Amino acid sequence: MNLVGLPQLSAEPLPNEAQRVRSLIRQATITSTSRGQAMGFLQCNLAILSKTHADEFWLYCQRNAKACQVLEVTQPGHTEPQRLAPGADLRR
Repeated sequence: MNLVGLPQLSAEPLPNEAQRVRSLIRQATITSTSRGQAMGFLQCNLAILSKTHADEFWLYCQRNAKACQVLEVTQPGHTEPQRLAPGADLRR
């Protein structure tokens, strides 16, 4: 068992594992860090910015690519990250 009482996951990514972990977070089953909960999947931070700040932040990330890697950018009003988490809703 891991810190939040869920069974330890194998090193091989399981189908739909990322979706399962996101669902547990939404249900408040996982209330602490989700680090290591979906082994084999990328975990990253989400930054939601207004258009006013987005261009400046993008430039900052380009200049600091090692520390601030941008993995995906959605268009204004689009709530589903097509490449990293198809089917996910950024509003949840």
